[in-house]
Amino acid sequence: MDELNKFYQTVMQDVVAMQSGDEDGDTQEQIFTRICQEMLSEAGETEDCYLAYDERDFGKKGQHKINGYSLSENYENVDLFITLFNNSSEIKSIPKADIDTAVKRITNFFRKAVYNSYAEEVAESSEIFEFAHTLATYSELKENLIRVNAFILTNGEYKGEIPPSQTISGYSIFYRIIDINFLYKISEQSRVPIELDFNNLDGKSYEIPCLAANIDNPDYEAYIAIIPGECLCSLYHNYGARLLEQNVRSFLQFTGKINKGIRKTINDEPHMFLAFNNGIAATADNIELDETHRYIRHIRNLQIVNGGQTTASIFNTAKKDKADISKIYVQVKLSVIKDSEQYANIVSRISQYANTQNKVNDADFTANNPALIEIEKFSRFVLSPITPENNMQTNWCRY
Repeated sequence: MDELNKFYQTVMQDVVAMQSGDEDGDTQEQIFTRICQEMLSEAGETEDCYLAYDERDFGKKGQHKINGYSLSENYENVDLFITLFNNSSEIKSIPKADIDTAVKRITNFFRKAVYNSYAEEVAESSEIFEFAHTLATYSELKENLIRVNAFILTNGEYKGEIPPSQTISGYSIFYRIIDINFLYKISEQSRVPIELDFNNLDGKSYEIPCLAANIDNPDYEAYIAIIPGECLCSLYHNYGARLLEQNVRSFLQFTGKINKGIRKTINDEPHMFLAFNNGIAATADNIELDETHRYIRHIRNLQIVNGGQTTASIFNTAKKDKADISKIYVQVKLSVIKDSEQYANIVSRISQYANTQNKVNDADFTANNPALIEIEKFSRFVLSPITPENNMQTNWCRY
């Protein structure tokens, strides 16, 4: 028995064991949903998940189904879960027709919830009613919601194409297939690494110019790159928190002075962004350059370890303010870790040191003010007045 089948048998045994001790009377399908949610949370794919099952059939066009959901703390992301589960002793192949049906049903749920027609079909006592009501009526969610992820969970194996995204009431829904292969990868490797092809990123091609540092050591390679704001926005849109797993800071919306400053530059002086912004620090475990060795073609396991505020601010300003970010460019210090055994340790230390900074007070920024410089010059040669208490003249500024 190969490793994948061993993993499958373990999962199925866990489902049976957990159901026998479950006090809520959940079905095996819901138990499997819970296992998937926990694994995806540990891998950084989602967070704060809830089980909530509802399935209705109101004719061919009215079918909907949901097995669980997750709502991010800042209301930017909603994760929906729908499960295809079969109690089989071996891994079954999932046909595309089943995936298409799941897409239709989970999309119908979201559409009904957003348009507030869900209340007409489901009792308030339903475990999913409150979430659906939040989607329909909560103003803060409507203002902040940017991305909807529809996870299709299955203990089978799917080798077909990923369903294309859709837009419902102005919200983009992205579909992801979480099959037994994906679950095995994140269980054995803690998470599936982000792989980026800049020649084909969401159907677009981006030029990422870079300069390699002339250093030779067994631990890492260093590059300085310039990434377009549109590309960075696309990365955050597609991967969200996964891109910032090693970042010890989180996006604080636009309440802080730093984020407000970033937002103001994007809106008012986008061409000055590269000059005003410190850029980001990132890590990877593999990089591929083009034939000229001047542009990055492919990156594996990209992580932004410092610059999460910059990345999220560009994304949010583009989405919420409809800002033109075509003139935004960001400097990237990229460290490519060579030693796989030391990867986690080195990345953790880079993240720690990159986010340890001396505080700069507002007064420090006025140190080069021309008026203050002149005052300093005068203070060095203008003598202090003679007073009854002090009959010795000195300079105002003493060395």
